[in-house]
This record gives sequence, structure tokens and C-alpha cells, in this order.
Amino acid sequence: MKRTRILTALSLSGALSAWGPAVSRAPAQDPRSREPVLDAAVRALKTGDAEARAASAKALGKLGRGAVFALPELCSSLKDPDQAVRVHAAWALGNMGPLAEPARLPLLEALGDKDSYVRENAAAALGNIGPKAADAVGALIPLLRDGGPHVRESAATALGKMGPKSRRALRALERALKDRNADVRTAAAVALGNLGPFADPAAESLLKSLQDDDSYVRMAAALAAGRLGLNAEKAVGGLARSLSDPDPYVRMSAANSLFQVAPDGLLPKVIGLLKDPD
Repeated sequence: MKRTRILTALSLSGALSAWGPAVSRAPAQDPRSREPVLDAAVRALKTGDAEARAASAKALGKLGRGAVFALPELCSSLKDPDQAVRVHAAWALGNMGPLAEPARLPLLEALGDKDSYVRENAAAALGNIGPKAADAVGALIPLLRDGGPHVRESAATALGKMGPKSRRALRALERALKDRNADVRTAAAVALGNLGPFADPAAESLLKSLQDDDSYVRMAAALAAGRLGLNAEKAVGGLARSLSDPDPYVRMSAANSLFQVAPDGLLPKVIGLLKDPD
């Protein structure tokens, strides 16, 4: 499953970015017109029962973009005194994707929440909003040093979804390639890959990640290396060595990137790799 997420994030990010704006422009039907009981779910966000408020936020989150009608109430819930309510509110806003753009400022404030799971979900929500939340880049960068590895991973992932303005985070993402947590290193490599040619200054660090002890990091780095700009030719040597990686997914990722950046003389070896039974 994790390999699939990496491949999707890097290999299909162009298609997803093209699809996203169309979704954000599409009007969301108010589910209350189909299911009046959802009015009660919104009202429950304001009850005196914390468990009921958390359950309501969680239920609304399962509606995804269909819960956009509850956006103001969910924003208010980001300041709820109960931790579970705040977590589920941030998660619900994240499930709205770009439609949660009006929640940018409350989510930015939630990045400073005392609870790490709130910070994690707020960062993820801002990332799911995409480039329209790029004003959050400056607030996300410090989270790459957060004490919670899940927060650092979420921040790196979000920075990889915010477009060219994430160039400000380049050095911080480069440092994250050396994070003690492999999931954070993987997310940093994916984010740098999504920056494409803007990640050129981090090329050397990214290529070093082709030798990481974790195969997921190596796979993400191999895919990202194929998206560099001026330094693409420098990536050829490292990617060619990765054709002999013990992990078949890393070899496949290296081959995919070499097809994009390798000179013609190296292509026969890449083609030969396609006959690899693994």
C-alpha cells in the first residue's frame, strides 16, 4: 500500500493536479437536501457532550467534500477544548480537499495546536487544499522539526502539494532527507520530486537517498530524480546503479526515471531491465 501511495504521488501528480481544479469548480450538492438528519450532526458540534461533538465531526468527515455545508462549524471546532473534536474537525476539513480553502486561516492556527495529531491533520488539510494554501508554506517549514514523526511526515507531504511557492522549503526538505524516521525521508523525497526542476539545488542530497537503507526512500528518490531539470544528467549515474537495487520496485522506479533523463546509449540497458522477472 505504501509503495502505491509513493507511485501515485510522483507518477500521477500531473494528472491529479489537472483533475483537482475541475473538482474544486464543481458545485457541491448540499447533503442536507437529501438527508435532513445531517442538520442534527451539525448541531451536535455545539453540544455540551465532547464525545458527541467528536462523533459528529468524524461523521461529517466521512462525507468528504459533501460536508462543505458544515465548513464554518468545523472551523470553529478546531478550537474545541476537547482534543478528539479538534482532531476529527481537522481531518474532516482535509477530506474536503480544495473546497476547504475558506478554512486556510483556522487551519494555519491549528498548526500550533498543543496536540500532535491536530497538527498532523491540519498540515494534511492544508496540503489537500493545494497551491491555494501556499501561504502556509512558512508555517509548515518549522513542523519538519516537530517532535512527532507523523507531524513531520504530514508537513513534508503538504509542502509537496503547494506548487512553486514551496521553493522556500527546499533546504528544509533537503535536511528532512536525513530524518531519523524513514517515512519522513520518503515524504521529503516525494515532495522534492513534486517540485521538479525547482528541486535542482537539492539534487546531490536526493541522489544520495538512492543509497538509503530503506527501500521506500530509495524508490521515492529514484522517481523524484527523473523530474529534475538542469541536474537531470547528473542523476543518470545514480539511477543506473539503482538498476541493480535488490528491491524490484526501486529498479522499476529507476528505469522509469532513466527513460526520462538518460542519453540514448543507456536506453538498451533500461529496456533490458523490463525483461526482469521481478
